[in-house]
Amino acid sequence: MATLCKNCGGPLIFEPSNGRMLCKTCGATYGVKDIDITDKELLEEIEALSAKEVFGTDDVRYYDCNVYTCNSCGGDVIINNTEASTYCMYCGNPTIVFSRVSKQRRPEFILPFSITKEQAIRNIKATIDRGFFVPKEIKNFDPELVRGIYIPYWIIKADHYNAAFIKGEVPSGSGKNKNYVKQYYGRAGEFHIQNMTLDASDALNDNSSMKLEPFDLTALKDFDENYLTGFYSDIADVTGPKVAAAANVRADLMFREEALSDVRVTNMKVLNSEPYTKVDDDMVYAMMPCWFVTIKYKDEPLTILVNGDSGKVVCTLPFNKALFIALVVITAILIGVACAFGTKLLLSLFFSTSSYRHSSRSSGNFGRILIYAGAAAASALTVAVKRIQKILKNLNLTRSTATFKYVKRRQG
Repeated sequence: MATLCKNCGGPLIFEPSNGRMLCKTCGATYGVKDIDITDKELLEEIEALSAKEVFGTDDVRYYDCNVYTCNSCGGDVIINNTEASTYCMYCGNPTIVFSRVSKQRRPEFILPFSITKEQAIRNIKATIDRGFFVPKEIKNFDPELVRGIYIPYWIIKADHYNAAFIKGEVPSGSGKNKNYVKQYYGRAGEFHIQNMTLDASDALNDNSSMKLEPFDLTALKDFDENYLTGFYSDIADVTGPKVAAAANVRADLMFREEALSDVRVTNMKVLNSEPYTKVDDDMVYAMMPCWFVTIKYKDEPLTILVNGDSGKVVCTLPFNKALFIALVVITAILIGVACAFGTKLLLSLFFSTSSYRHSSRSSGNFGRILIYAGAAAASALTVAVKRIQKILKNLNLTRSTATFKYVKRRQG
């Protein structure tokens, strides 16, 4: 069902720039609470039918989905099992599947979009433009493909108990006899978790949704279907044990970080931990805003997410490896040459008072110069390699198949 304008009957959408309902047909605006859907109770009784029930086929070439009849034009809207709002593919009106946002599946709160589509596009472009080695195919993405979606989240309270076994290294001896000795440490403790947000969609990559955080929970509004108009949205399909498991993983990461900060030695690593998290029963169900765009590069989908509340961009983009490596090598060589000439110049000035000393020690000094230059170049290359490894690791999130499947049908 599309929420309709009282003035002209056109479909209304939620406008993030002013937090009001906007009619794009006549330009009228309304407060979210000022719009009542008179036939909402009737529409809540309309269940979405599976494609099999509508088209009567078990053909393996067809995937199973749900079909909801658009109340504006009568067209069949295809939705998935967890979608709460979408667009009618025939008339383009924003459609809300009321049976999915009422009764036992109704969220308690919603964080409305405060970042507009134009702001999200600017943030995406600014992030991409900061990448000097980002391919031009990515920089020239189509802004019209940016979509808004409400992601279901659980807001939980919990108590976490844990014990970690940590390995580290401490220095022993000095000078040429200095080495590092392995030491082992144990840390145990507990803490209370207040208002942890966990994405409640089984299809969305948990690491991607975690990077979207934080959301401003003080800006939450009582849930109203009108906030969904103009955006896509899903309902929660992660409940019970899965929520506890996700909370346990997140809390374990928090505990490990605190445990490592308490040890304070070199080359620290948590070898093992024993986390246990007890989640309170009074979990809060809320919808959080997100903009997204999927870009195809070398036949691989790259999904960029933008927090619809803060504007934070979540992505790691591929880069021109050949150009990057060439520049790193050239930089390393230049650093090595600069260090060599600098060291040679300082040594020549130091030994200029005695030509005899200078000539007798020149061969040894030159050898040291080469060592210093090589060390500087190796250091630059090591930093570059670590940077590449970090980029490739984070790039897996942007290429996440789960995230791509979550957003691909809404890309349009």
